[in-house]
Amino acid sequence: MLVMTPIQLNPDANRYVASRVATGVVELLVKQGDGPGKMSQLRDWFHYTSEGFEWGYPGGGPQRLAYTILIDLVAHRFGRKFMEEVVSRTSPIEERQQMVVFREEDILDWLAKKISARRRSLRRSTHFLNT
Repeated sequence: MLVMTPIQLNPDANRYVASRVATGVVELLVKQGDGPGKMSQLRDWFHYTSEGFEWGYPGGGPQRLAYTILIDLVAHRFGRKFMEEVVSRTSPIEERQQMVVFREEDILDWLAKKISARRRSLRRSTHFLNT
């Protein structure tokens, strides 16, 4: 089982906290960075199940939690760059068709490069803390 307990906290990395409140509902909060500041509640984008956020088993609630974290991390961290570097520079296949195609493998290659650069950035700031 993967336990999400970092030994060293990076001051630039988001923290995602899912917690059960008094009503029994699970709230998902994100805190940007490790410094002072408030946490923001994340929107539940998926309403295809009556379950709210959950964890600890495979099912609709954990799926919602997983999707919401990934949407927040990927879309908010990389969405604007994807728009600037890919979508805004893409031309229609043929002018008459008014259609563009985004291939999964191209998107994944682009995203892998961005994730790799982000990881290097986070490692540098963690290294800086330890020196």
